[in-house]
Formats: sequence, structure tokens, C-alpha cells
Amino acid sequence: MNKEYWKAMGYPTLLALKDIAERHGVELRVVDNWKRRHPDFPKPIMTVSGGYIPLYLLEDVERYEERHGRRSGTTVENVPAKNGEPVKKVRDITTGRFLK
Repeated sequence: MNKEYWKAMGYPTLLALKDIAERHGVELRVVDNWKRRHPDFPKPIMTVSGGYIPLYLLEDVERYEERHGRRSGTTVENVPAKNGEPVKKVRDITTGRFLK
């Protein structure tokens, strides 16, 4: 059964940390750092695999992404500006282009 079936049945979409990492094109350890550093990182609603894999509501993850200026499918990178100071820019991971 696919995601659309479960959604049609009224079940929420759940994400593991690995799923969140894939949404942003980063390694799992990056998301683990967000979890430890940001007190407003979503709280898991349940765990699986004997408590080793926390699961998060998609809606909670999306709210966290909005608060921190993160969008799925993008990465934030430091890019050197003309004055030599790094500037944070958002890159679309599918196209490799920076967003304006």
C-alpha cells in the first residue's frame, strides 16, 4: 500500500530522521545536530524498532522548516561575497542553482 492510500484513510504522514535528511539533501548527522541544537525541533510522536527510530509528524516538520527558513529540496551554503565575507545562500538540490 502506498502513501496515497494511507493519506486517504486519514492517517498522518510520518517521517524518520533519515526522511528529513533526504528532504534537505543533507546527511543524517546534520539533522541529528538540528535536533540537539534547536529546542523547537519537533518532538517525535512515537518510536519504532524497539524505541530506536523516532517518528515525526510531517506537519510538525514543515512548521519547524518554516521557522528556520528551511525548505525541503534546498541546502543553505556559505558563499564568498565580493568583500570576502561569507554570505548564506539557498541552493536547490535538484537543479544546483541558487535561489533568489
